[in-house]
Amino acid sequence: MGREFDSNFVYEVAFGFMPRCFKDTPEDRYILMEEGDVTEIYFILKGEWAVAYNGYLTPSDAYAQIEDEDSLGTEDMRHEGRFIAQRRINYGYIGDYYVLSSKRSQFFYVALSQVEAFALTKQFMFKTIFKKFPGLHSEMLAESFSRYIKEFRRPCGRKRAETLAKINKKL
Repeated sequence: MGREFDSNFVYEVAFGFMPRCFKDTPEDRYILMEEGDVTEIYFILKGEWAVAYNGYLTPSDAYAQIEDEDSLGTEDMRHEGRFIAQRRINYGYIGDYYVLSSKRSQFFYVALSQVEAFALTKQFMFKTIFKKFPGLHSEMLAESFSRYIKEFRRPCGRKRAETLAKINKKL
């Protein structure tokens, strides 16, 4: 979003922020699920988190072949055959492209420590913000798509392809 927002926009958006906390446990780790519906945009304030993908392999097949320690996730992730493509700390926001385009998540987004965030719901964005600010949806969608390709889809897709190629070559 290349333009400055007026105080009315900031004021309206402030009412939609809802606190969220994700913990480093198998039950609470998943911020977004691969192929899952995305109903919130998350603004991460604190914590270590990662973008991960499904390797579709059993732990004995996959993890014996991995030389890149950064690709290995937590024990529960290894058990599920999931690999880490990117790690981040105290950074940014996720889910915007999926919410704005009504797409399912292409990756897992997981907490590796306690992650504190605020969320804006899809319902709030479409029923409140976009009705009050015509044209904003298309502008935000274009910006979020560009950022998603650059920061997530290309690098994480490349990492997934490289890791799975190495594993398949060794099997």
